[in-house]
Amino acid sequence: MRSILELANTITTSAGISSVTPEVWSEEVEAQGENIREARNWVKINRSSMNRGNDVVHVLKGFRFTTGTDVETAPTEASTATFYTVDDYASLDLTPLPYKSSVKIAEEVVEFLDIDVIADINDKIAEVLAQYEDVQILSSAVTNAGNAVYGGDATSAGTLNVGDIISTDLFANAITEIEADRYHPDVCFIHTRHKNVFIKDSQFISAAEFGDNKVVKTGQIGEYLGVNMITTNNVPAITPNTGTGNAAVMWDSKKAIVLALKTDIVIKSDYLVVDGAYVIVGRIKFAVGALYADAICSINVTNA
Repeated sequence: MRSILELANTITTSAGISSVTPEVWSEEVEAQGENIREARNWVKINRSSMNRGNDVVHVLKGFRFTTGTDVETAPTEASTATFYTVDDYASLDLTPLPYKSSVKIAEEVVEFLDIDVIADINDKIAEVLAQYEDVQILSSAVTNAGNAVYGGDATSAGTLNVGDIISTDLFANAITEIEADRYHPDVCFIHTRHKNVFIKDSQFISAAEFGDNKVVKTGQIGEYLGVNMITTNNVPAITPNTGTGNAAVMWDSKKAIVLALKTDIVIKSDYLVVDGAYVIVGRIKFAVGALYADAICSINVTNA
């Protein structure tokens, strides 16, 4: 055995030290930034097709009386009543479709790492499926919106130009469009770049301007004129005349969007002996539809 002095005398360089130095991996996977799933919290969820064979979901849409025409204003005693026709009952027919996200990973990779890679993959699959549901809800809302407002002097997404950004005035206009149709907007989804406009607007930030001190909360940036404001990168992009843009969208959460859920997110894994690999498959089955288009308003603006 060599003495400490002899060992010290023989170690003159570190050129080969890496070959005898063990690799050390972190104990967890450092996650990248992800969006927060928000839209499901603001829609009606229909689970009537879960655990049933039939996939088609029929959502009954009620009728509406009109105050000015469906009320007898001068009935006389013992006279024959006027019977009004109920002819606007309708149904929203939705067929849930399956969506999957799958990963195949070699056994050697799993064994080499001390980290629970399978658990991390499970989380990522659940995240991407949840985000896809969010995207579908928000896209459906924008596509089916019965009302629309535009930044600047634009009259369509294609006539928007740089500088036609979101504003508190435009936000108020969207509320008016929905309320004029007798609905009650309570949520608005805006892009992260739209948030930048609001947090710099004194009318939005000042608690005295809109009645309370709920300016910044987790998952939402506040409540303005009675409408909760949610920031997300999942709102759909639009194509302005110049610049880039995203549509914000506002709705009445009790009347606007329905999510027909056949199967919520399910993740299963297995080991393939022949391939020497693990497979992880996530699946969800759903459909999204607009109940009442006039309960929705799209807000079309450029991002700068």
